[in-house]
Amino acid sequence: MPRLLTVLVAMALSLSTACSVAGRSTDAKDAASKPATNERGNLVKQAGEPAVITNKLKGGKEEFSFTLDSMSMTGTCDKNYGSFTDSSKPEHGNFLVLDISVTTAADLDPMVGGFALNPNSFSTIGPDGVTETDLATMATYSCFSDDRFPTDGFKSSQKYKGKIVLDTKNKSGVLIYTLGGAEAGWEWAYSV
Repeated sequence: MPRLLTVLVAMALSLSTACSVAGRSTDAKDAASKPATNERGNLVKQAGEPAVITNKLKGGKEEFSFTLDSMSMTGTCDKNYGSFTDSSKPEHGNFLVLDISVTTAADLDPMVGGFALNPNSFSTIGPDGVTETDLATMATYSCFSDDRFPTDGFKSSQKYKGKIVLDTKNKSGVLIYTLGGAEAGWEWAYSV
């Protein structure tokens, strides 16, 4: 447990440092090297742009890179994953399907590979400005079972392609991913 806490804290610090607002730094060179963030402290991405998780315990070395390749919306899903629900319809209104590519480092920390890209770490902000959480419903776990990421986590020196399915009321808005324990993350505007 202490190792997990140490890794989570180090990664959260790494992410929050990478996402910190450049204007807060007193060192101009340091400020110029940090990526710009928005008012929520997130790095704004477009589909196809990679996002990187680094580990301060390893000198800021890249552990995990992921790219949101595309997003689509559907009202139904296939139901071949042993669903616990009788419905393949979304509980909140729409299934937001994320097509994602992942590349892991040769010395990927198992703690990083075990919890990165958890569907519970996503949220959306709708056109009304309200943040919606709890997007991983029972119905989402039955969707696209053959294309989902591995359930036992990501392994070192691997490349993956897969889907994450979220259940949202918002047909357009902002998709946010925040790694567990971090104050900030990444976001993508969407209208599908």
